[in-house]
Amino acid sequence: MKILNQKKIPLLFPMFSLLFMILFAFTLFMSYEYSKQATADVNTFTLAKMRHSYQNTLFTFDNIRSFGVSTYQDPAINYWLITDQRDPLGDADAFKAASRFASLQPFIHSIYLINTKTRKVIDTSRSLQDFSEFQDQGIIRKILEEHPSYISYFNHNVGAESFMAMMIPSTQSTTINAGYLVILLDKAELQKFLLQNEDTIGLQINITNNQKQLILGESFSDNELNDRYYAVPKIPFETIEYAWGKEKKKISSAELPNVQWVMHFIVDEAYLTQNIRQFKQKMTLWCMILMIAMFLLFIWSSRRSLSPFRKISKELQSKLGTNTMQEANGVADIIRNGFTYLMDSLQNMNHSLKDYRNIAKEELLRQWLLQGTIHEQKDNSEVSLLLSSEYLHLAIIRIETYKYFVDTYNYNSRKLLKYAMGNIAREIFHEAGYISDSVDMGSDHIVLLIGAASHTDATPDVYSLLENVGTQIDKWLQLRTSIASSAKVPTQDNLRQLYNDVYELTLLKFFNGETKVYSDKDLEDSFQSEQVYPDQSVLNELIQAIKQSDKKRSTELLDRLLGQLKGVSYTECLFQLQMIVYQIYKSFNKVTTMKESVLEEFRSDRFSSLVDARSWIEEEIVRIMESLSQYQVGGRKGELVQEILDYVHDHLQDPMLSVDTIADHLGFSSSYLRHLFKESTQVTLTDFILMQRIEQVKYLLTETDETITIIASKTGFQTKSHFFSAFKKATGFTPSQYRNHAGDFG
Repeated sequence: MKILNQKKIPLLFPMFSLLFMILFAFTLFMSYEYSKQATADVNTFTLAKMRHSYQNTLFTFDNIRSFGVSTYQDPAINYWLITDQRDPLGDADAFKAASRFASLQPFIHSIYLINTKTRKVIDTSRSLQDFSEFQDQGIIRKILEEHPSYISYFNHNVGAESFMAMMIPSTQSTTINAGYLVILLDKAELQKFLLQNEDTIGLQINITNNQKQLILGESFSDNELNDRYYAVPKIPFETIEYAWGKEKKKISSAELPNVQWVMHFIVDEAYLTQNIRQFKQKMTLWCMILMIAMFLLFIWSSRRSLSPFRKISKELQSKLGTNTMQEANGVADIIRNGFTYLMDSLQNMNHSLKDYRNIAKEELLRQWLLQGTIHEQKDNSEVSLLLSSEYLHLAIIRIETYKYFVDTYNYNSRKLLKYAMGNIAREIFHEAGYISDSVDMGSDHIVLLIGAASHTDATPDVYSLLENVGTQIDKWLQLRTSIASSAKVPTQDNLRQLYNDVYELTLLKFFNGETKVYSDKDLEDSFQSEQVYPDQSVLNELIQAIKQSDKKRSTELLDRLLGQLKGVSYTECLFQLQMIVYQIYKSFNKVTTMKESVLEEFRSDRFSSLVDARSWIEEEIVRIMESLSQYQVGGRKGELVQEILDYVHDHLQDPMLSVDTIADHLGFSSSYLRHLFKESTQVTLTDFILMQRIEQVKYLLTETDETITIIASKTGFQTKSHFFSAFKKATGFTPSQYRNHAGDFG
């Protein structure tokens, strides 16, 4: 900046003064507009808060009333309230039902069941008692003296504690009701939920009855205010201004027709807007200071102050080159573009490093699970800390009703949800001090590996944490799961068979419907007695016939299979029927919805003969065939091909990977998958698996120093001879020759 001429200096002051006045006036105008708009927003928010509290209160009391009626209509409770006989079993059933209902609502303190004929009371917080022994004599006197005939709400004190009570009399033809259902509601919880006075400072809410008695909240501190406005409103939320000393307050009220009560609202608008006024003053002051500082900075700045930025721009141009600084005209553009380029480069490096670590960890865990063991490498412990643990637990979290899950979400959404399941599990175990990793095996489940210490048996803790995992997944993801876990095993053990065994444990919930973490003991309990198994070869043929939608063949095989059960005892027959249904549902659990508890179908008396059971199974087979047909023609062929590709990629290390295993995983016949894949990719599925293994071998030969034996094991070849012959046939080189001449293929 050039030095100003002395003749020009006097001309700057009028310009600066005029500019200052304009900016100051603009600041005052903006602060006034802000204050006006903020005050309007506060009033709008307060009215919305009042309407929300009113609607919430209406809904809550309606909900409590409906809940009370539902409780009264429970068969065990209704029978107990009207009976005039002493029945210990009826007492137990009524107490159990009342306790269950009392646990369903957070506002309920306890539930009374009062029978004036037997003069007995059931208190869910205590037990069955006589009238003379019951600690709440006030409610007994109210019933015996007033004989209420309608559902009513009222304040009720038990000792030093105050509750809100709802009473429901039994509906009989007699003039005096025999039984009463009384629900004691926690006033503190109701007040916190409904009124929320502490959440909005400056807004006070309370509820009174028609006799101006306070039900919830705190009484207004001004007696004149209480006497004047504690009346039923003519117009809901009509605002009335009231002078309270030097301050003005606004009063509104609205009737609660479902309980014949009134909600009152008092708004201290001055208190709500005091921050706005303070901010308005601060805004004016700081704008003035800012304008003065800007003028001073404008006068003081010079070429010398800008020289460091020019130096930085030159260094950026020399380091990054002119191509990177495209269309950068000035110093500021050069600096901005340079720093943007550097930050983008750093962010890309961080993302690449993070993605690489996640991919490396997933590949390591899949190799471990599919091959059973893991090859020792010095950097494995850096990829997964589980390898530093001496022992571990292998847990599987399986999604129930997997067909509904597949039909509801597309493929990418399913992967994200399973990723979220793994995150929830890892977070819970991390907070408990465990090392854990999860891996999606591309099916209806994820595997969770949990590190365990050698000096203590932490299995009970692991099981309780897994139960919490299932609860949180159900809460946040709305997914019902079946969870099983192994006992603590050495980290060096073969995990392949353990993985298969634990997955089988998750299917136990299919039989008994019990929500728990299943273990080996549960499997032992299921097979304590001597059992007879169905003919597995005939059962396998039946499953294949279902996959091919051959109804006639399926019927013949079912008759053949069930014909073997005519000479066995009822217990053995029942078990074999359970095993047959179990095997069928297990084979098609990817495309059809499992029932909550199949065993309940056979434990009941619905089947009077084997013929009835056979008809039921035949109906289920037809339903599965229809599901398969809809699944195949449902317009998701492209997604199904993508799922095949991802499954092959995730299980490339598995020596048992084949078209049949993929078909079993997806619930389709092998012939259908071969035809679908060939039609979509012009390559057979078998050739594609081999091509992917060869490409993986090439990558490992050129990018790693691992031995050829380890590479063959990692890529899923069952024998070395097959590995060498397949690789040479595909490339024309042996693995060693390919590695030595890797540079020639660049």
